[in-house]
Amino acid sequence: MPAPIVPAQVLLSSDQLQALAQRLLQGRWQAENNPMAFIEVQQIGDRVSVRVQALMQGRCALQWVATQQRLIGLGVWPSGTEAMVWSKRA
Repeated sequence: MPAPIVPAQVLLSSDQLQALAQRLLQGRWQAENNPMAFIEVQQIGDRVSVRVQALMQGRCALQWVATQQRLIGLGVWPSGTEAMVWSKRA
């Protein structure tokens, strides 16, 4: 009986993973449904900070979706809750 086929795995060191995360996540992001809404993501070591516009009052729980190269999550604002999709801008 042949051995089962196991997909190849790419193993990265923690330094390599951190460098990848910095390259992918760090920078300016724009809400796809609001061209005036921006966030700035910065990673230093194992800490990630996000700076938002003064006009944005609420909170977002965001998740990186690698297949779409987007940050996706829910925004909770005084006016209600909405699905948020953020794209990286230059």
